Amino acid sequence: MNNRFLLFIFFGFVLLTFIFTFPLFLKFGTHVSGTVHTSELFFTIWAGWQERFAFLNHIDLNNYHFISYPFSTIVSSVVVFPVGYSIIKWFSILTNEIIMYNLIITLSFVLSGLFAFILARYLTKNLWAAFFTGLIFAFCPYHFSKSCQYLGLSEIQWLPLYIYSLIRLKDEPGIKGMVLLSAVLFMFSENYFHVYLVLIATLLFVIVSLLQKDYSRKVSFVKFLILAAVVVFLLTLPTTYGIYRAYLFSPSRADSLLFYRPFQDLFSQSARPLSYFLPSITNPLLGGITGMFLGSNLYGINFSEHTLYLGWTAIIISLFVLLKLKRRQANIAEHFYIRYFAWLAVTAWFFSQPPWWNWFGLRIFMPSFFMYKILPMFRVYARFGVLVMLAVSVLAGFGLKFILGYFKSKKIRFLIFTVCCGLIMLEFWNYPPFRIIDISQPPEVYVWLKQQPSDIVIAEYPLYLKDARVEDWLYQTKHHKRIINGAHPGSYAYKVAKSIEKLSALNSARTLKWLGVKYVIVHRGYYQQTGLVDQIDELQMIAKNPGLKLIKVFPAQECPANVLCIKKTGPIDVYEVQGPPVEPHLSSS
Repeated sequence: MNNRFLLFIFFGFVLLTFIFTFPLFLKFGTHVSGTVHTSELFFTIWAGWQERFAFLNHIDLNNYHFISYPFSTIVSSVVVFPVGYSIIKWFSILTNEIIMYNLIITLSFVLSGLFAFILARYLTKNLWAAFFTGLIFAFCPYHFSKSCQYLGLSEIQWLPLYIYSLIRLKDEPGIKGMVLLSAVLFMFSENYFHVYLVLIATLLFVIVSLLQKDYSRKVSFVKFLILAAVVVFLLTLPTTYGIYRAYLFSPSRADSLLFYRPFQDLFSQSARPLSYFLPSITNPLLGGITGMFLGSNLYGINFSEHTLYLGWTAIIISLFVLLKLKRRQANIAEHFYIRYFAWLAVTAWFFSQPPWWNWFGLRIFMPSFFMYKILPMFRVYARFGVLVMLAVSVLAGFGLKFILGYFKSKKIRFLIFTVCCGLIMLEFWNYPPFRIIDISQPPEVYVWLKQQPSDIVIAEYPLYLKDARVEDWLYQTKHHKRIINGAHPGSYAYKVAKSIEKLSALNSARTLKWLGVKYVIVHRGYYQQTGLVDQIDELQMIAKNPGLKLIKVFPAQECPANVLCIKKTGPIDVYEVQGPPVEPHLSSS
């Protein structure tokens, strides 16, 4: 398979990506894929903007603090995710932060199809079957749901490329295969859940491989596999050392959400009985069926996590493969591959289940129950559904190959291939116009703020110290002013922010002046929507603070009909900070 042909396949998946997501392509510079405001989406856009803004304006980010001003703030992604952050940085510099985000999302679809094609082409030796596999995997509903909220989890393209590298290392053990496997693993090693997925897939692959009779090749394969793992461990150690150290030696690690997630989340974030068998609710023709079950124990409550539909076309064709396997109508190599992917589908399905099933009073424990004791930082086991999808897509590729083998006429084979692809596209079709967010138009307060002097500092209230509002960071990409928000818990900046949490206090205004704050942006809607008496009282007392002068009032704004946007906001008051600056007196505890 030459490079020119691969380029042709690449552009084939580019065309399919355009067909599936054409509304996003039409607004590539103003909108991003999304359903709701999510922290990861906004953080990624903000990070790209920060790097581009600093680059174009010759700003040293070590001394110019965009967030948590005037204190030093280390963005963890720079330390923990250097490869991914570098991609975000340079894509943003070469284009802009919105195009950067859309490029990464778009490439994830194109490369998922291409890499799944390469995997299936190697296994099936059939171009049509390989393309069918790529179509299923790249445009599965799981991929679309993740592309709306989680940039890292949407990059599923590395999974089929890793499995391909793993199989090639088994078939041809050696340094070349080890280097390829190490390189692929290193590319997505920053996504810890995907590393978790391939760890399970690799262990299963080793087990299935050890059942074969070629003992010398098995020993060589395992040796180079271990060597690849060691290489990747050493390459990532500079950025993961702090995590290992904190996990093993920090006395307070049991209280850290980074390492220990609530056990109860495993129940709500696991696959449900119908999650794999009902179309995505965004499917304009079939989604209404799923809408009746959304929120129930049969399907699940979370669109992002419970959209795991495999497609009945892919399921039926995969079952046909298993029938061929039972009748021993596949050759030795195909028999091994089919058996492995069948076991992978079953294993990943079990891993995606809740910690236990209750059947007639009998509690049956699932793998997630035991794995939580070892890896308590993982809670969303429904994400194992992407491994189920990969396995089913490969099995469906084998199935299509066997089906086409029954017919000698090229026209009939092409017709069957076209019908199968059409059915998959129909089942996986989504309706993107209502799943993209307009990022271009901010609330009017930030348009006004953009016109103010560039060197001023602002504060957004409420401060939201427990759960940072990344929307405040996103709005910074529009007004370009430094903010005091974003202090990291446990830092000195966080202690200062804690001392000024109540804006109504006179000392808060004086501390804000000491911090260099010119304007305070008060989101009245955030205070009011809680319904808490103390929050409403606090809002009323803010206006009576002699250290604050109300200078602007902006009414609530809405998005246009049937459009998601960042312009929607409640009423906003702008106060100018007055009075003498006073340094806060903080306790040493």
